[in-house]
Amino acid sequence: MKREPSRRESLIALLILLAVALYLVSQMLAPYLNAIFLACVLGISGFPLYAALERRWHRPALAALTATLAIMALIAGPLLILAVTVVREAQGLYQTLAAASQSQGGWNVWLSNLLERPLAWMAHATGMAVPNLQAALMARLQSAGDASMASIGALFGNVTATLGEAAITFFTLYFFFQTIGRVQELAVHWIPLPEERVKELLRVAAETIRANVNGTLIVAAAQGALLGAGFAIVGLPRGWLWSVVGMFSSLVPVVGTSLVWVPAVAYLVWSGAWIRALILAVWCLLMVGFADNILRPWILRGSMPMNTLLVVLSIFGGIEYFGLAGIIAGPVVFSVTAALLRILREMLEEGAEAQEPS
Repeated sequence: MKREPSRRESLIALLILLAVALYLVSQMLAPYLNAIFLACVLGISGFPLYAALERRWHRPALAALTATLAIMALIAGPLLILAVTVVREAQGLYQTLAAASQSQGGWNVWLSNLLERPLAWMAHATGMAVPNLQAALMARLQSAGDASMASIGALFGNVTATLGEAAITFFTLYFFFQTIGRVQELAVHWIPLPEERVKELLRVAAETIRANVNGTLIVAAAQGALLGAGFAIVGLPRGWLWSVVGMFSSLVPVVGTSLVWVPAVAYLVWSGAWIRALILAVWCLLMVGFADNILRPWILRGSMPMNTLLVVLSIFGGIEYFGLAGIIAGPVVFSVTAALLRILREMLEEGAEAQEPS
């Protein structure tokens, strides 16, 4: 006859089985963690919309579906419009360059005339012969072209994976709206802290996420507007288009809007407009960089109980550890840590007061 296990033995066995199960679950979900995290960020940021729809219609499923579709439209709509506009502008630029090259005898002659002055200056500065410089430059351009084609191929090869992650994100977002109340109940039940403390931690995390998302959007808009203004100051065409492109490029960690203005400065230098190139570079380094390095931490300080240095470190440290998701995850981790330290101090003070003799 089988011996009945003791409670301790049962708990140990259960914990071992649970650890194995959680490990397997984490391994299966690992490829989709970024998509799930993004869904949580979008869900927390868009929860007021869902809550308003749910109060109006009293139908959680319909409210969740409507809120999810609205967020999808807000994200996909501008990206689609921007992609179509950039393609059209690229076609127009190609046609302009093709017409200019034909009027000068073809692409080779046009390119040689375009490179004549820069190559002569480089030859004078380096002491190398112009033919050697031209051969080295063409070799570099060939390598750059091959690398670009490889990157484009990889980009199109990853389209399926990107669409799959997007589908998982919005599918998760739909259910997140409907289960967010249940998630809070589970947190209150399983975290061994007083209920008000658990709710406080959840509130701190949610407020930090909303502030970070709002701050990111404000910074993107400010950088895009300043970038467009800089293009207008130096007389570059279609400043409005590059302003919109700059808004999206500002979301890329580390490089940000330099993806837009550095090629523009290089184009001005190539054209011989040194003063305009210097003006644009200084404008973008000071004004556009100011919006990212000063405005974002200032916005986050309103919701994070930390000084500006810690806010900046939380952003860069988050990017280093979590990747792109670290823009949001880093400040959230710092904010929750600060809240835990504050709760610990308050609980210790409450315990010390309770032990003092009356």
